[in-house]
Amino acid sequence: FEKRSRRPGLYFCGDYLMGPFIEGAITSGLNVAGKMAL
Repeated sequence: FEKRSRRPGLYFCGDYLMGPFIEGAITSGLNVAGKMAL
């Protein structure tokens, strides 16, 4: 699931859809931040 392509607007929604715990939100948020920094 992590490797499939997504629309840019869906990244932040994914923070809550991917992980029910705050760790999941933080991890996916950091992943997005890293991708956007490129």
